[in-house]
Amino acid sequence: MKRTILITACLLLSFFFPLQAQIFEYINMENGLSSRRVLSIQQDKQNYMWILTHKGLDRYNGKQFKHYQLNHHKSPLSFYPNLNFLYTDKENNIWEAGKDGLIFRYDEQKDSFQLVFDFKAEFSQLKKMPISNIYMDLGNNIWFCVNQYQYIFNYYNDESYQLSPGISDNIVCITHAEGNKYYLASEHQLYEAQLKNKRLINIKKINLPDVHLIDYIYYNKPSKQLVVNTLLDKLFIYDTQSQQVSNTGNTMKDIGINKIIPSKKEKNVLLIATDGDGVYKLDLEKQKLVQFLKEDTRRPNKMNGSIIKDIYMDNANRIWNVIYPTGITIYTEKYPAYEWFMHSANYTNSLVNNCINGIMEDSDGDSWYATSNGVCYFDVSENRWINFHSSQTPNADQSENHIFTSLCESSPGIILAGGYMSGIYRINKKTHEVTFFRQKDIRQGEGPDKYIRSIYRDNENLIWIGGFYRLKSYNPTNQEVCEYNVGYPITCIAQKDEHSLWIGTINNLFIFDKRSNKAIPFETNFDIQCINMIYNDPAKNYTYFGTYGNGLFIYDNHTKKVTRYYDENCGLISNNIYSIVPDRNGNLYLGTENGLSFFDTKADTFTNWTKEQGLLASSFNPNAAIHTSDGYMIFGSNEGVIVLPDSIQLPRTFTSHMIFSDLSIMYRTVHPGEKGSPLTQTLDQTSCIELDYDQNTFSMNVSSINFDNPSNIMYTWKLEGFYDHWTPPSSDNLIRYTNLSPGSYTLHVRAILMDNHQVLEEREIQILIGRPIWMTFWAFVLYALIIIGISYAIMRYQMIRRDKQISQAKINFFMQTAHDIRTPLTLIKAPLGEILKNEQLTEQGTTNLNLAIQSTDNLSELANNLMNFQKEELYSSRILVTQHELNQYIQGYMQQFKAYAEQKGIDFQYKSSFSSLEVWIDQNKIDSILQNLLSNALKYTSKGGSVIIEAGHNKSRWTLIIKDTGIGIPKEDQKKLFKFLFRGSNATNQLITGSGVGMLLTYRLIKNHEGKISFTSTENVGTTFQLSFPIRSEHYQYRNEEYNGSVAPVLLQDGISPVMPVVEPLQVTTHPDSPRIMIVEDNASLRLFLMKSLSDTYQVEGAENGQEAIDKIKIQQPDLIISDVMMSVMDGETMCRTLKSDIETSHIPIILLTALGDKKDILRGLETKADMYIVKPFDLMVLKANISNILENREIIRKKLQQASINIEAKPEEIDMPTNLDNEFMQKVTTLVKENLGKDLTVDTLCAGMNMSRTSFYNKIKALTGMAPNDFIRNIRMQEAATLLKSQKYTVAEVADMMGFADPKYFTDTFKKFYGVPPSIYKKSE
Repeated sequence: MKRTILITACLLLSFFFPLQAQIFEYINMENGLSSRRVLSIQQDKQNYMWILTHKGLDRYNGKQFKHYQLNHHKSPLSFYPNLNFLYTDKENNIWEAGKDGLIFRYDEQKDSFQLVFDFKAEFSQLKKMPISNIYMDLGNNIWFCVNQYQYIFNYYNDESYQLSPGISDNIVCITHAEGNKYYLASEHQLYEAQLKNKRLINIKKINLPDVHLIDYIYYNKPSKQLVVNTLLDKLFIYDTQSQQVSNTGNTMKDIGINKIIPSKKEKNVLLIATDGDGVYKLDLEKQKLVQFLKEDTRRPNKMNGSIIKDIYMDNANRIWNVIYPTGITIYTEKYPAYEWFMHSANYTNSLVNNCINGIMEDSDGDSWYATSNGVCYFDVSENRWINFHSSQTPNADQSENHIFTSLCESSPGIILAGGYMSGIYRINKKTHEVTFFRQKDIRQGEGPDKYIRSIYRDNENLIWIGGFYRLKSYNPTNQEVCEYNVGYPITCIAQKDEHSLWIGTINNLFIFDKRSNKAIPFETNFDIQCINMIYNDPAKNYTYFGTYGNGLFIYDNHTKKVTRYYDENCGLISNNIYSIVPDRNGNLYLGTENGLSFFDTKADTFTNWTKEQGLLASSFNPNAAIHTSDGYMIFGSNEGVIVLPDSIQLPRTFTSHMIFSDLSIMYRTVHPGEKGSPLTQTLDQTSCIELDYDQNTFSMNVSSINFDNPSNIMYTWKLEGFYDHWTPPSSDNLIRYTNLSPGSYTLHVRAILMDNHQVLEEREIQILIGRPIWMTFWAFVLYALIIIGISYAIMRYQMIRRDKQISQAKINFFMQTAHDIRTPLTLIKAPLGEILKNEQLTEQGTTNLNLAIQSTDNLSELANNLMNFQKEELYSSRILVTQHELNQYIQGYMQQFKAYAEQKGIDFQYKSSFSSLEVWIDQNKIDSILQNLLSNALKYTSKGGSVIIEAGHNKSRWTLIIKDTGIGIPKEDQKKLFKFLFRGSNATNQLITGSGVGMLLTYRLIKNHEGKISFTSTENVGTTFQLSFPIRSEHYQYRNEEYNGSVAPVLLQDGISPVMPVVEPLQVTTHPDSPRIMIVEDNASLRLFLMKSLSDTYQVEGAENGQEAIDKIKIQQPDLIISDVMMSVMDGETMCRTLKSDIETSHIPIILLTALGDKKDILRGLETKADMYIVKPFDLMVLKANISNILENREIIRKKLQQASINIEAKPEEIDMPTNLDNEFMQKVTTLVKENLGKDLTVDTLCAGMNMSRTSFYNKIKALTGMAPNDFIRNIRMQEAATLLKSQKYTVAEVADMMGFADPKYFTDTFKKFYGVPPSIYKKSE
């Protein structure tokens, strides 16, 4: 009750009105405003506040200012005198318009103001005339009133024009009503008009009673009322519907109006900014005008001006007042009202001093204040402040120190006060008597104390005094004083429990046990250090310790657990907790040097209230706070006393709008549309930034538009893809990254409220760093290819080097071998020649000896070629050319091959497309090239084929085409043609000498001669080589025709040996009854040799290739086939596979001969079901032995089959046949015979059943069984008859009938002839 009386009384005091309806905030040059002379204010679509001052425009986000200069003709504009205004259009873009006729608009992309329209430049005839009014309506029009004319600039269409007709009056004010209706006012007349087609129509005057000077008009759309302010008269309200005029009385007589805006908080209420009397409120419904904000020079937190140049209410209902020439004053009701009491130096009836060091509530409910200049309290009955021991109070013999820090009521009406003096004052509240107690009789170990920070009365009414040196206790009953040495200066004393006290010191917390009179340090894991205040909750569950520098500690009295809160783990505004006061809900308000922190004990959250939110007295002092019994919280500060009701609620929700701005690339700020800028619109509207690889260092500013607690907002961010952890929250709003690698990143930014780490807003923006051309995907592919290529080249080089070394070793080996072969060849050839010359030999012996001599010549030629190859390696690459006529040269060179071609029956021709052509050639090289190509063509072309040479030329080159119809080159071997020691797979088995080096050396010689070679070839069809050489070349070395080089042509050919005349009989028959053998070999000499060698034992027949052999077999089947593998037309493997898969020929044994002796070649040959695979060279005796073994094995199989057909116990199916096909054949024939025994069974029946001709069937049965078909049928009949007779189930006659014998007697004779006994006797035998 007394508190209410105190507040009411204070309202009556001139200098100590408590602040009601809260809160004023001030913005001036100290906060960053460019000038205190503010002209206009507006808010844009991003919620920035734009402030027009004499020095330009300032953009304000609640924390920071950004200044913008307006330039005209490259010179900054001055906004003095006050003739400029800010406007916003329908899209909330910012416009600046002045009575100088210049219109500027803010360009977001360029972040600058651009001149949009120059009225006096557009209408130059009006350059000298003043503009009486500028107005921006809601229809994209800006009005200019000059003299008695009106002009419009439509910024949407970018056109300007004069209104004609207009209003012939000097218009000073315009307001837009609805649609195209406007109200215009001159100083003495009000008009209504409509704008249509660039004309004012329906112009009519509105008569107002006794109007002397119209100052301002404003149309309110919701109520459809027009407010008209007149100087020297009243404020009128014109109802446009009823056309009635009313006034508001004499409230605003002779007061000008600068701006009228509608209130966003109250319906049909207008806020009026006056030119000298603050802000008024006009309730249009009640037509009541009252003063709302009036200048108050006596109070520190009040309206600070009367000239309101502009006014704006934002969406949070803050009222921004432009006070000239002071700055901006913001009025808001978001935070609660508080009472603020201060000392007045010019008024004695006031708080004795602003520095409040201690506060106490006495038993009467009055609050006492210990200050730095005495002690005081407010006496309600006398309506004045009562001061004790201030500097103005006579002290007599008392201490002259007036700084008090602690208060305590020892008994009702008796106040103890301690401070910096060496003693304690006793104040009698009733008599106002002050007594100073100083300890005079000091016993040993005792002494006076100074700097008494705490005086406390415990539960036993003992007075405890904590000073700088020691702790003392005083018993008022017996006046006994006891001293205790704690070790540190004492700052705070509080009750812990019935028998102990909390003792706070500057360096620790102690527990004093009153029973043992000992102070024990409080044991905890935390370093508590200096204690400012101790608070016990009423339920005695928790004890709170406010510290200096270490935050807030909470001690759980039950669990003994200590919890710490400080600015890094919670929203505390400061770690210096000077005071702790509970509200009515048990939550705490913590006083700090930066304001109050509200601690919600249930939610464990903090909400701060600082000077920024209007708490101007925000630096609170240690231990100077109490919660009064009548529901108030009092905080002492260095600027007086703050009084709050304990029911206040601080706002916990705030609006904040995050903005991205000021993008810098490589430390240079960029804007949309600039060269090198990645922005196409403002950074804040950009969702993705694409940067080049050389733009990988960038920075940007992040800010929040927040006018409640801007300093309480912190930012944290992370660049996903670079470092995926959030940065520590910081007030630094510059985000910078340097030297980012090319790639895709996502920048996440959060705005966080420092109080409770609440995330107010989170935004993200994509950052794409491009790759340089040398780091693109295709570049890396190229790098990989280059690395692979280099690696391959190195490997290839090493392989070639190794191969070259190996090749060189091979060449050396071949050379040495060729050299060593010559001696044994000489020793073989010479004796053979002597034998042939001197001995008498048979015809066969002479033939064999000639064959051996020819083979020695072939070996000798191979050795010569190998040795010539070594010469080529050392052969000079110089091209020494002489002139030749091409036709004559080639025809002459062909003569040496004519005889060989005629002997082989090959058509050998030369064709030319010209009659004469002089060419320059190196004869040795060309001779060697032609020698190799022609010899190969003739060697591998069969009898009846052709070799044709065609010559031609163009302007600079001559060409040569060599075509043959030889064996061709297999497709898989064509890429290897010019490799070292290469021979085609189809030539390897030819009995034609060849080393495989000729084509490689031919290729090298052609290249040395600056020639080109290409070829086409089809196996078994032929090959065509195309050669091309320059007719002349600057690289040739020319010499005279008479020049005789000492270098002989290198012989590159694989050799053309003289062809021995071969008379090959088609068939050699020595023993007509002997087995028939077919020799299939494309080499005539070897074929003849084998036929001659085997003819003394077997019937021998020859074939040149597989196809010819198959054709002959169809006529007469041999008993065995010996075949080469590699042959033209059809090779041996194909022939073998064909014969073995045919039921008529599958029984014929086949021996394959080949020069391919690898394991895989042998296995491939056996897979064709060949009976034997013999590798060349072979021993003839071994071949004969193998032939004999195979034929004997076949004869054994025949005998077994014959025996099985007689013996009823034998099973023919158990006898292994040469092939599975033969097994199937025998089983099927046997089954057919048995199934048709009782029928008319003939050989033709069996042939039809087997789908074979009679001849083929005869040959097959004869070859497998050695019996004719009739004998085979007879044997099976007799065998079956014997079986039936043995069974004792049938009579002889029945068996004869079952076996197909019409006459039993004939059956008996046949059976007796076959088994030697009649059937009847055979039946009775075992």
